[in-house]
Amino acid sequence: MEEIANKLSSDDTFETEKFGTVVKTDRTATLIGKNGQAHAHMVMLSPKFVGVKSDRGAKVGTRLEVKFEIPAFGYFTELKIPAIVTERHSTGDGTFLTLAFEEIDEKSRAAIEDFIEYKKRLHESNLHHTTPSNEL
Repeated sequence: MEEIANKLSSDDTFETEKFGTVVKTDRTATLIGKNGQAHAHMVMLSPKFVGVKSDRGAKVGTRLEVKFEIPAFGYFTELKIPAIVTERHSTGDGTFLTLAFEEIDEKSRAAIEDFIEYKKRLHESNLHHTTPSNEL
């Protein structure tokens, strides 16, 4: 997973054999556990997992629900997906957690896939965007 985190530092989106398409994102999320909730900052997303930074950590193996909103199907869609913490790393500004989705319903999977396609289109349009020159 560290390889994915390193790859995301240079690319907005990329393909992996194990996790499918992974996209960099910048969205808020809420981690919901048995003993409370924590705000988180979602930094990467795939149909199989989410990577978040949070002020509060959780042990590897902890089951949480991840609640977040993404633009999908032309409007903002709120998702709440059960997940398990698979990695935990301390950072200078909190804790980075990787959460693997345990049970993802078809609506949630389709919303994530639509969001990923949106991010790919956005990335492609930025690659082809040129700044007009003032020179003649």
